[in-house]
Amino acid sequence: MRLRVPARRIVLFTALFAFALLIFLPLRLVLGQAGGPLDAREASGSVWSGSLKEARIGPAALGDLQARLAFLPLLVGQARFEIERPSGAPDRFAGAFSVS
Repeated sequence: MRLRVPARRIVLFTALFAFALLIFLPLRLVLGQAGGPLDAREASGSVWSGSLKEARIGPAALGDLQARLAFLPLLVGQARFEIERPSGAPDRFAGAFSVS
C-alpha cells in the first residue's frame, strides 16, 4: 500500500513548522549566537518577550532586565534587542543595541 501526499501539503507543513520555530525561538539561543556586548547569567522566555537575570554589558552590571527582539530591523539584516528594567524597579533603565 502506498501513501500519497500532495506536494501542497508538504509545502504547507514545512512553512508552518518554520513559522512555529520562529515564534517560539528561545531568547538564550539568540543571545548566545548574537555575539553582542550583552551578557546574562540566565535568559528565559521567547525572543519576542523574555527576561534576563543579572545582565551585564562589559564590566557594568545592569541587574534583571526584560528583553525583546524588534521585528522591523530584521528585514534589513539587523538584530535589534530592546532592553528595560521591569516596571516595578525603583530606577528606570531602557535601551537598545543592534548586531548586524
